[in-house]
Amino acid sequence: MLLLMISATRYGIALAAERLSDDAPPAATVAAAAVAAPEPQVTLQLREVPVPDVAAEAYVVADVSTGRVFASRNADTDLPIASISKLMTALVASDAIPTDSLITISAADRAQTEGTPGRLPSGTTYRAGDLLFPLLMESNNSVGFALARTHSRFVEKMNERAATLGMTATFVEPTGLSAQNRASARDLFTLLRHLHGEHPELLAITRTAAHPIATAKGRRYDVPNFNVFVNDSAFQGGKTGYTDDANQTMAALFSINGRTIAIIVLGTPDRKADIAALRDWMTRSLPDR
Repeated sequence: MLLLMISATRYGIALAAERLSDDAPPAATVAAAAVAAPEPQVTLQLREVPVPDVAAEAYVVADVSTGRVFASRNADTDLPIASISKLMTALVASDAIPTDSLITISAADRAQTEGTPGRLPSGTTYRAGDLLFPLLMESNNSVGFALARTHSRFVEKMNERAATLGMTATFVEPTGLSAQNRASARDLFTLLRHLHGEHPELLAITRTAAHPIATAKGRRYDVPNFNVFVNDSAFQGGKTGYTDDANQTMAALFSINGRTIAIIVLGTPDRKADIAALRDWMTRSLPDR
């Protein structure tokens, strides 16, 4: 006879089985424990739909709630992630920099961006909390450097946070312009799960279609969102990226058949097509709740 001991974890349910010994507790005690124990979950069975052959060098399709990976390719291979790095930049900035701190975009911040500085002029000053909008929505590189400049150990803290989350990712700067900003698709699934559970306000920024911010002197700038699925009602947040070394990348969350599903693609010539194909596969494979 088996006594099922069910241990609930934050993102799933672990089951353990133990054979009763001769000196087991009285039957009444065992019966009471059995009544109190929750029913084990039935393993979700996907419909038999072939996984599409997408172009991405690596990808993961997984359930944020349970942690179950439904499909993957090279999930543990570290690859350049480009501007997906800014999800970690935003996470560290929101923890390490007071929201009301004033930060000025400098000429040096813009000069480091290899021709992609973003729309905010040098010499303009903003609240740190407001700078998270251009960082995540228009992938503003000069904002990434400006935020990192306000803390002497900013990039070190990015790596510390990654290690704390159990990621093997490496960051050498805050924007993703460097090919040395590397992570696996599984790492990025871990990061998305953390943001979904602990920092939903950051994911909310990534799915905001447009947002105004103002300088300390009152000049207004309207920040657009360059995320390719921003107008999709099922999009729950995420980040795109592109460099010559990384090719196109994206880490995104979607509501699919009543579940929150992460789809991460790295090293692809067409992230939108890859994610659309994997999302369609998940929609057809996943039973409705």
